[in-house]
Amino acid sequence: EAGGCARLRWTRRMATFQDVNARLNDLVPNGGDARAMDQTAVFASLADAQLCLRRTDPEVVRAAQRTLEDVLLRITCGGWAGPAVRRSASDVLSTLFSVGNPVAMYSCI
Repeated sequence: EAGGCARLRWTRRMATFQDVNARLNDLVPNGGDARAMDQTAVFASLADAQLCLRRTDPEVVRAAQRTLEDVLLRITCGGWAGPAVRRSASDVLSTLFSVGNPVAMYSCI
């Protein structure tokens, strides 16, 4: 039922930044098999990350920024993700640098 699904989506607990960071690290392991990556789950987690970044204290974001940067770079540069997933990851990376430490952007590029 479409209405029930929409209601469920809005009633679930909002994920914290730490939860989303851990979920993305689990979904996109360093050196993992690209064929095993669940792009749908990664895309949904990136949408959660975009929301979490805006409402999380910048100090908390800065403390965990490096691990999220690594995951986002694996997604954008790994060659396995589709265009929508890469675009979403680059949007989250942009938000990460605007909320967190913007100087770190220069070390990534």
